[in-house]
Amino acid sequence: MDAYDQLRKAAREKRDQAILEARLECQRTLHTIKALRARITDKPLIENGVAVDEPKRRKIIDVICEVMPQGYAFTMVELQDWVQQSESGRAVDRETLRTLLHTLKNEGVVRRVARAGHNAVTWEYVKPRSRELAFEAMLLPDAAAVVLGDTGPLRIMELVVALQSRGYRRDAKARTLLAAAGAALRRNRERFSCDEDRRWGLA
Repeated sequence: MDAYDQLRKAAREKRDQAILEARLECQRTLHTIKALRARITDKPLIENGVAVDEPKRRKIIDVICEVMPQGYAFTMVELQDWVQQSESGRAVDRETLRTLLHTLKNEGVVRRVARAGHNAVTWEYVKPRSRELAFEAMLLPDAAAVVLGDTGPLRIMELVVALQSRGYRRDAKARTLLAAAGAALRRNRERFSCDEDRRWGLA
């Protein structure tokens, strides 16, 4: 790839990012208008014909299940970094993570594997939490699988737009969700594959 190709690639990526942010900002604004109207008129907010509440902050245990990798062990330090990257600006202490990991261990979702360097315990994913979830409450890899199963391969930007258009993490910042989606797809290569055009689909 020569210098001109690199410049064209950078320009396309910048354009795609601007389009994504504009679309998501439009969606957030429309949602805010609907919520404001509902409060003023004392009527419930309606989405797809169903009354919904204002979006709530996700539970940390759900974030853990979303960001932890499948196929290799991880440490508490790595998990804390992944959680904080996913939940930008939200502080999460290790004691909370340790407690939630033991909860997941008791549910059979994770297991302790061995001790890594500096006497650190490593953990490993075993199976998903056994419960039926609404699309909006799914973990990011599961929600992505639903969308890609319906649409076929998409670029990450297109996937994020599709996710939020269906109500998934509607109020998340575009860059935050874009980064989280990319990381989730790459960590789950056994479920997702990427073609030469950088389109992701089900493996």
